[in-house]
Amino acid sequence: MRTNKEVLKDITKNKAGINISRNLFHKYTTQPQVTKEVYPKPHNQVRRKKYKKNFVLPHVNKRFQEWNNLGFIRKSKPQKQKVFRNGKYHQQTFKKSIMNLEPIFIYASIEKNVIFTPEEKEELERLFSGNAKIKYYNPSTHKTTFEEVPKLRERIIDYCPRDNVISSFLKFYTFYFIHGRKGKLGTINWFHIYKMGKPELWESIEIKILKTLGISN
Repeated sequence: MRTNKEVLKDITKNKAGINISRNLFHKYTTQPQVTKEVYPKPHNQVRRKKYKKNFVLPHVNKRFQEWNNLGFIRKSKPQKQKVFRNGKYHQQTFKKSIMNLEPIFIYASIEKNVIFTPEEKEELERLFSGNAKIKYYNPSTHKTTFEEVPKLRERIIDYCPRDNVISSFLKFYTFYFIHGRKGKLGTINWFHIYKMGKPELWESIEIKILKTLGISN
């Protein structure tokens, strides 16, 4: 098994590692789907010749297994699908995968000597999970409501289309969440409400993000 430093180099410098990790970070997916989207030409050639629906390239499978063993992958809840086999349909259970933020935390530790606490990791994972909610007080109704945070992962990938996932995340977070600049998404005003619950924690996260990116605040 490769070391964390070698795996990070693959994710940040190697073309295959960059493209596969970007696709895996973008959304919950499967190995056949990553193969189809990242390598459409060999995928289609195999489909035409062998009629193999769930074709996976060996180096895609290798990275999935390696990243999963290193704790870089989060699994979805079990899902069911119908598959046609031996002349009839069968119910099959499977899980989809998505890359979590652990590669970013390890990169910060190894390359920049920046250590995120367990609580900071948990808050960032929650914010970028697609399931986070913000607490909002409406003064006109005197009621507190919860609003879902918009999914951000696809926006991170779109923001830096040529960068690796670690660089894309750090640049996106700095541009929108720290500097509060107006980009294609407008300004993300809800984040100021979101972090008001734990201002000291989010200030610490901000400092560490900037240090990891190589920027002094």
